[in-house]
Amino acid sequence: MHLNAPDELLKQVRERPALFIGGADQRGLQLLARMAIGPAVTRVVAYGSGTVTVTRHRDDSIEVMDDGGGAPTGICPKTGIPEMALSLCLDHNDLPEKCHYGRPFCYPIGSPDWPLRTSSLAPLNALSSWLELASSDGSRELQMGFENGTAVGCDERSVSSPNCGLRLRFLPDWSRFSATEWDWEALTDELRTLAYTVPEVTLVTTDEATGIRQVFHETDGALAFLRSISFCTDAPPPVRFTSRVEQGEVDLAVHFQYLRPTRIVGFANGVSTAPGGADHRGLQERMVSLIYRTAATLPPFADRTLPDFARLSGLIAAVSIRLPDACWEGAARTRVGNVKVHGLVGDALEACWLKWERDQPEAAARMAHAARELAWWAELYRD
Repeated sequence: MHLNAPDELLKQVRERPALFIGGADQRGLQLLARMAIGPAVTRVVAYGSGTVTVTRHRDDSIEVMDDGGGAPTGICPKTGIPEMALSLCLDHNDLPEKCHYGRPFCYPIGSPDWPLRTSSLAPLNALSSWLELASSDGSRELQMGFENGTAVGCDERSVSSPNCGLRLRFLPDWSRFSATEWDWEALTDELRTLAYTVPEVTLVTTDEATGIRQVFHETDGALAFLRSISFCTDAPPPVRFTSRVEQGEVDLAVHFQYLRPTRIVGFANGVSTAPGGADHRGLQERMVSLIYRTAATLPPFADRTLPDFARLSGLIAAVSIRLPDACWEGAARTRVGNVKVHGLVGDALEACWLKWERDQPEAAARMAHAARELAWWAELYRD
């Protein structure tokens, strides 16, 4: 049974790791871990809710376990190869049409350079000294092992267990990286941030070397993240808006704070988006028009006219876009385009803001008043 990745694919990954993981430094190493964690999170989200556990073992291997129903354990009727092996080893363009191995398994959270033609875990397999996989759907369990990209074992057995999920454990081939160990603190921080964007998932990290175990579960989404990056002690309190749209879901939280620079943080399927991107601009530009509209209804203050809201001084905001299927950084742009993303975020914000303004006019007026005061102060200091 042929389970190995094409030699040419393994060669490409090893010779040009920057194309697949951004480099052979610590950044590339972190992205290698994200390739294992991303699909687990995506499977749990597709399953409804659950837990993803990430463990660093004493031998510096990383283990990722989820209870998201597991990867497919069946055999492809056309090729006779386990479907989990197909999703691990083969080029997407070469996969037979009848291999229904499930998109939640095959599309991980990756990088902007992630080529659409490449199987999700092939770079992880190619850059690991060894890799182990075990998947159970409650009635069958499939176990696979790889060493330096080559399959060394595949075992399928019948089981009777209420526990479904997938376990993946790998050890990087340190000879291919300039980094010599994991930056566990950075990886933990990344998972903490990821928890804000996937409120239905509980993320657990365990470091066997130190015995430290941390649990991240944030049901308030963008609002919880906003509170984590701002003091949120000034009036008015932050407000959260969520909106389901045709392309997915938009989760926003906005707040105005005195003596703070404008800061907008964005995510696309749990991965940070670039500052000044389409999602940031869509939120900021629509927020300007909404604040101006609401502030125009407020009683005038002395003889002052409405200030210029173009910069929205003191705005602290978070926006998270969740799209089906596409799960790598830049997914929003890949799926719907920059113009669409810009309008998607703006339309979601406007619809939620107008409803909030009707339901809670006093709260909307307080936020517009705070924005007006901050804009006046900004004009004063500019002058």
